[in-house]
Amino acid sequence: MKIYIENLKKIYKMGNIKVKALNGVNLTVEDRSFLTIMGRSGSGKSTLLNMIGCLDQPDEGQIIFGDENITNLKKSELPYIRREKIGFIFQNYNLLPTLTALENVILPLRYKKSLKQKAKTMAADMLEKVGLKDRINHLPRELSGGEQQRVAIARALINNPAVVLADEPTGSVDTQTAREIVNLMRELHLKNQQTFIIVSHDPIIGEASDLIVNMGDGRILS
Repeated sequence: MKIYIENLKKIYKMGNIKVKALNGVNLTVEDRSFLTIMGRSGSGKSTLLNMIGCLDQPDEGQIIFGDENITNLKKSELPYIRREKIGFIFQNYNLLPTLTALENVILPLRYKKSLKQKAKTMAADMLEKVGLKDRINHLPRELSGGEQQRVAIARALINNPAVVLADEPTGSVDTQTAREIVNLMRELHLKNQQTFIIVSHDPIIGEASDLIVNMGDGRILS
């Protein structure tokens, strides 16, 4: 899915201080691209990712998914976009500790009654694709950091979203595991023809990307 971001602005108030988290961001993300957003802490990259993921709304500007302007949607309509069109991968995995790997991957399907009978099979197949066929019944605490991130990736992709957003997906693993995670994301990206947008400081991800966007002070620098 192609994404157009036009003159995006976001201001947060911290007491009497106004912080321009986004200060007129313009960006076009090509369909089926693998894009990484880089920048120092406070540069606005995570705020931008949250806007694209419908987790927050801008004060000005617009974000267009294909031919749909998501900034014009009501707040009550945003959960549908998040559920149906976007997959999220987080730095700290965000797995539920009392659920197995299989049960964690099934979670995004819980609102789809039509898939209820197929959910376990779909989740097991997805875990096999990320190399965890023999770990599906393990709890998160029984998995390594790399394995937990693979579960998180499987969960993000189970709905076959058009857009996958990842926030520092290699931030909590060692260098070798980071390379494995990046190779896995790239492989799945090419296979599923999805648009990947990644926020990261990791040069390993940058090396694998089609395009690197550098941010600073709420703007696109290059």
